[in-house]
Amino acid sequence: MSEQEKKETPQQEAKAEKDEKKAESRPDAAAEKEVKKAKDRKEPPEEKGKAPEAAGEKEAKEDAEKKRAPKISAMTLKEVDAKLKEVQEKMGGFQSGYARQLLAKKAELSGQKAG
Repeated sequence: MSEQEKKETPQQEAKAEKDEKKAESRPDAAAEKEVKKAKDRKEPPEEKGKAPEAAGEKEAKEDAEKKRAPKISAMTLKEVDAKLKEVQEKMGGFQSGYARQLLAKKAELSGQKAG
């Protein structure tokens, strides 16, 4: 470190202390201080207005992520048929790429069972 950089460090520290003292004198100083610390840690600050999530809500989110639909390549004929019915109802036809992939998988699985 050069001498100039060493001189700047105490000045920067003094400025930071001065800013902290100013911030403490204001009523929302604690929130600002928390935000500043969070930026340093690169984590989102906790907001006081929001209620913390219940443990059940976190578990529900994790369960939803685990219950994703299986890949088309791993589906059985029954699963493909069920998804095709859903696509027909929700999308109104088989024009989407997803629907066409399901139809191709159904043809593949039907061919295996017949032959």
